[in-house]
Amino acid sequence: MLLGKDEEKLQRYTQAQIFMDRIALAAHKVKPGDKLTVWTLKCSTTEACNNRTEVHRKAKVIAVYPHFVHTRLLSPYPGRTGCEESFRWDDIVKWNKYLWEGAQDGR
Repeated sequence: MLLGKDEEKLQRYTQAQIFMDRIALAAHKVKPGDKLTVWTLKCSTTEACNNRTEVHRKAKVIAVYPHFVHTRLLSPYPGRTGCEESFRWDDIVKWNKYLWEGAQDGR
């Protein structure tokens, strides 16, 4: 079945609206002080940066903005301080979806 031009626009609009609703819901769930799991590039050496090795890290939310979340990455090494980094909402939603669903289910 082929969609007409108006139907295609409506479908794209609906998909975008669903995505924006998910982001809006996530924004209300995250507050400064919350802990999230994020994916970052592991760049301890030049070789690691060239290979674009990604690792997941725990991060503490410092500030919440309309389009991104500012966090402090927790260092996996005791005694070392982590760095600060900002992440886009769509990435935060994707990475932490299972955590929020688990919290709503009471797990």
